Amino acid sequence: MKSAADGEKNGVHINKKLPKPQTVNYEIGVLRSAFIWAKNREIIPDIPTRKVKKLKSASVRKVQVLTQEQCKHFLKTAKEMTKEDAKLKVFYSAFQFLLNTGLRSGELCNLTWEDVNLETGLIKIQAKPGWTPKSYERSFFLNQTCLKLLRKIKDRKGFIFKSITGQQLDCDSLRKTLIKIAKVTGYDNLTRVHDLRHTFNSIMQMNGVDPATMGRILGHQDIETTMIYTHQTSEHLKKSIEKINIGEK
Repeated sequence: MKSAADGEKNGVHINKKLPKPQTVNYEIGVLRSAFIWAKNREIIPDIPTRKVKKLKSASVRKVQVLTQEQCKHFLKTAKEMTKEDAKLKVFYSAFQFLLNTGLRSGELCNLTWEDVNLETGLIKIQAKPGWTPKSYERSFFLNQTCLKLLRKIKDRKGFIFKSITGQQLDCDSLRKTLIKIAKVTGYDNLTRVHDLRHTFNSIMQMNGVDPATMGRILGHQDIETTMIYTHQTSEHLKKSIEKINIGEK
């Protein structure tokens, strides 16, 4: 008897639901990170998933990007909330740091004092036991806001961003606190920490930073990825086109 393919076995796989596109994309991302780690250590010659494209999702969530004024409002609200709940102080600092660096939540939570130089301002996103960056390891310089924030922290051992009990900050609590502050601020659509990364990139590019530089700061493999993060406001587009007026004298 000829055996049927797995997908044709009655009662076993025929009714099984396929994984969602975002699930497949996540797993591909995990594989890509592992291959990048291996290539950086010359274990493999190339990254086999480099040309693998992400699956398109039927329902694409709209990215919530804040303006500079909205960022200030968000941080001001967060700072006010720390007066009633001291546990929120580290989150206020973390969100301010994210808005000024564009780091991924995992990169921020795994950032240690060995990764930063307060004298030169250089920050390194590098692998450590139990964690590796989603993209390649990279380094860039922090602005004065970030350096001032870090210099205020007295405990300079281990992880930089720790809870009030001294535990490493985790991505889940970061997201939950973001939603909590966003609701108080009135930004109900701000539900992902990753949107702060989109915000950082967009504001930087609208202030004249070129995509290539932004790609290096954000850790993107190509400029195409960086451009996905660009969300220019109508006012910025209007001002940009007004810089050129060609006509008869």
